[in-house]
Amino acid sequence: MTGPFEQTLSPKSHFDTAFDISATAATSRPRQTLKSGNAFAVVDSHGDIGVVAGGVDGIFHCDTRYLSRLEVLIDGAQPLLLGSNMRDDNTLLTVDLTNADQYLENELILQKDTLHIVRTFFLWQGVAYLRLGIQNHGDVKVCCTVSIVFANDFADIFEVRGTRRAERGKLPSPVIDVQSIVLGYLGRDGIERTTTLNCNPRPDRIGRGTVSYRVSLEEALVRRVLSYIRGQ
Repeated sequence: MTGPFEQTLSPKSHFDTAFDISATAATSRPRQTLKSGNAFAVVDSHGDIGVVAGGVDGIFHCDTRYLSRLEVLIDGAQPLLLGSNMRDDNTLLTVDLTNADQYLENELILQKDTLHIVRTFFLWQGVAYLRLGIQNHGDVKVCCTVSIVFANDFADIFEVRGTRRAERGKLPSPVIDVQSIVLGYLGRDGIERTTTLNCNPRPDRIGRGTVSYRVSLEEALVRRVLSYIRGQ
């Protein structure tokens, strides 16, 4: 066996072994581009932005990056990719994700593939929309924290491509409300630019760089019974 795990085996007439490899690491993430009018977004295959620092990811409008990071985490861990699909006109990306194995003090508390996360990302009339849907396919109730991590630098397209500016504009403190946060930038050209993140429903926590929801998901059997009762 070669790769990250290497082992030399002496010749034997019979050899039995088993390897338990946790599914916790993210794979490589190709980039995709969404477009709508003067706006475009460069995201990775998970629908995330800026997971790798210094990249060209972002949401852009008129050659300025209005958001440089947008990452979804489940209990602080990156979800695993199941598949993704880009609409033909490059305005909408749908991504299917699942949870990784999660441990607490070396004990497995949430097995891989228990949660199914459908993530929809699209651009429309200068606005970027992110929608998340989560289902529990396990046989026990799951309580987890869904976090959306964000950041911005208001870099122009030349800075994103590697040009370094001797001086930059000013980044005032973000304006935080119970359901929204406004990131501002006063450029050296005297133009004030803002990025507003609106959250619906109201998050349980909202801060300078993270929005989080505490989610309680019934087990699959209970969900099916409740669905049946509501249909009666």
